[in-house]
Amino acid sequence: ALPILMRILMRYAMLNDASGLQGEMPIETRDTLSTELDIQFEGFASPFNAHLPYYCSLFPDTDELFGSLGSFFNFDFVKSDMNIFQVCPPFIDGIFTQTANKMLSSLEESEKLGKPLGIFYMMVRWRNCESLELLTKSRFNRKHISLIARQHCYEWNQKKTFVPFDSEIIILQNSQSFKEIDIGHSIKFKRILHSLRRENPKV
Repeated sequence: ALPILMRILMRYAMLNDASGLQGEMPIETRDTLSTELDIQFEGFASPFNAHLPYYCSLFPDTDELFGSLGSFFNFDFVKSDMNIFQVCPPFIDGIFTQTANKMLSSLEESEKLGKPLGIFYMMVRWRNCESLELLTKSRFNRKHISLIARQHCYEWNQKKTFVPFDSEIIILQNSQSFKEIDIGHSIKFKRILHSLRRENPKV
């Protein structure tokens, strides 16, 4: 197991050298998602920063030994026992587009099969971003808001940081999920937004 652990460490160390590749949702926000919406899944995480019980990661060949469910792009939302998911992809335009297509195709399939499916999606705002247009124009878009630079947080190196860029939050739900709860217009959603905008709680 030690050689595999060293390989994982080296892989993610190389990624960390690519400054700004990904910021995680703050732990407080992930806890709030779990408490308010029973979200137990992170779409993009690693053995080092996963906080919820289930996660997908970039290197399934090694990460699966540490609980990863494999690649996000191979994950089957329809067959999963879970109904609501959290997705916050790396800041790479091509991955944004792949992620959008994956989510929309899963929403289409799940609706045909009658399975409730909802996704809490967060991404950095990208100029001329194809994926953002795909998602906001989709019939599954139930709520879309923009978060202003320096007024919301990501987690970097286990530290909650107010970031110098705008972000987007999109609530995607098929009709079955939307009938169960209108996430974007609920008090639960307001509590989740509050966790992204507040300072670190004082201990």
